[in-house]
Amino acid sequence: MASAAEELNNLIATRPSNDSSSIAAGGEHNLDRSKITRDTTLLLDDDMDNVCIALKNKVRAVVFNPDRQSDVVDDLLVLE
Repeated sequence: MASAAEELNNLIATRPSNDSSSIAAGGEHNLDRSKITRDTTLLLDDDMDNVCIALKNKVRAVVFNPDRQSDVVDDLLVLE
């Protein structure tokens, strides 16, 4: 099974350059020809196992606690 990043990269690579379809509901975000990489990715997840896996793979990640939503702002501000 491909990762979400691989799926998006494949979708972008196979989409015609004049296709302005969006994967977001309501057409909020159009796909472009950018590559999804570790440097362009930030995982926000409420599952510590997923965050640990991301960090071990050199992907920036922040734990999102739904009960303490305001904490995520402080966590994001310390990222480089």
